[in-house]
Amino acid sequence: MSASVPNDQLPTGTVAGEYVQLDVDLFLKAFSTVLHVMAGTLPCAEGFTPGSQVVEGLPIVVVEDTPFNRGMHTAVGLFPDAAQRQSFLWRAVVVMGIAMDKKYCKYRNDTAGSMHIALATTVAMVRGNARTTKKDLRASFDILFRHVLKTAEEWAAANPGMLQRH
Repeated sequence: MSASVPNDQLPTGTVAGEYVQLDVDLFLKAFSTVLHVMAGTLPCAEGFTPGSQVVEGLPIVVVEDTPFNRGMHTAVGLFPDAAQRQSFLWRAVVVMGIAMDKKYCKYRNDTAGSMHIALATTVAMVRGNARTTKKDLRASFDILFRHVLKTAEEWAAANPGMLQRH
């Protein structure tokens, strides 16, 4: 990605470093793409070039040729604009780290690679920006998670025939 490509410019009104909320389904599809590329079950998208990378709103980073970086390169291609791509990168690297904390282990199945919809929704939607401290992000994540979990549980209780058991 480069700043000279119009699709890599942040949408009007978007501030660099402000992470937009993502559609949960698209976030899950993109994160699944990362995992599949890492596992070798999906090919890396064309255009992956290791080395110095410039993305509007972020400092220059050196991208190594790793399965994770190939997966991230492939996944960001699913997002229509730079704000969503920037947000996905932050969520996949920073916010997923919070979701993987032992505090949330009963809401994940690490063996199957799945997580409760409330946990996935929280990862896709928690607010943050480049100045958000880890402590503040964890607090926001926990508040949003408890709210989304309560909503999901209320919906499940009101719609018992709609759930699929695996």
